[in-house]
Amino acid sequence: MKILRRTYLGLLASALATGSLSAHDEGHGPKLREAAKFGGKLAPVVIAGKEGQIMFKAELLRNSKGALKIYVFTPDMKPADLSKFSSAQLTAEQRKGKEKSTVTLKAEQGFFAGELPNMKGPFSVDVEFKTADATLIAGFGMMD
Repeated sequence: MKILRRTYLGLLASALATGSLSAHDEGHGPKLREAAKFGGKLAPVVIAGKEGQIMFKAELLRNSKGALKIYVFTPDMKPADLSKFSSAQLTAEQRKGKEKSTVTLKAEQGFFAGELPNMKGPFSVDVEFKTADATLIAGFGMMD
């Protein structure tokens, strides 16, 4: 009985540790089937805490210097009206929670722009959009 209990506790601890390390590998909300329009990484934009319905879709593009462009689309991949968003901010968090950084994004001509924090190693990227009605989130999963 003691061996069975130790084995169970060991497996439980291992599962919890693994789950917490890969919590953002897939992002938030349902998986998307479309390809990104501009060659970036596409993610669903969902209401924070209610991740079943896709409200928008977002595409993240970054260049080698860390400059970001985030395009926002309607669910049928038409450009969204960015004036509907009161703010947008990006949070990058290193795997294992070693470092976390938040950047406010600026609405430009058809996209949000900002600079990716200087982080090494794999990190997850989430973008939070605020509207008059809700807080929305897009999880882009792990990046290098």
